Amino acid sequence: MSLSVRKRILYGGGRVKNGGVVGEGERGGERFGGGVLLRPGARVVVVAGKGNNGADGRVAGGLLARRGARVEVVGPADEIPPCDLVVDAALGTGLRGPYDAPDVPAGARVLAVDIPSGVDGDTGAAPGRPMRATGTVTFAAWKP
Repeated sequence: MSLSVRKRILYGGGRVKNGGVVGEGERGGERFGGGVLLRPGARVVVVAGKGNNGADGRVAGGLLARRGARVEVVGPADEIPPCDLVVDAALGTGLRGPYDAPDVPAGARVLAVDIPSGVDGDTGAAPGRPMRATGTVTFAAWKP
């Protein structure tokens, strides 16, 4: 069973919060954003794809903004502007094929959501030029 299938089984159909159903992306983003320590006014760039990892990154970015960070969201192929922290939420465990990550500004830390973008969650292979994370916050299981 692949890691992405195990994640879907583990997360199930979501939970209720504030009268609505909270899905996998929001739960992951809450966990991620709630655990990041930043100085007030820190510059954060969320590299967000269109899938669940991107949703995690957007939720985390919103939480960080409410805690005083200056947050900007860019796409997986966009240039990353100068910042203190890059939240890597471009691609997740469902990656198929190579990914060439954008260059990270000098001095910026990279914190990956669930797995560094460009790394295959089932094999650990990294075709292309994956995002090099300073750290990774994972939600469901250890990744290779």
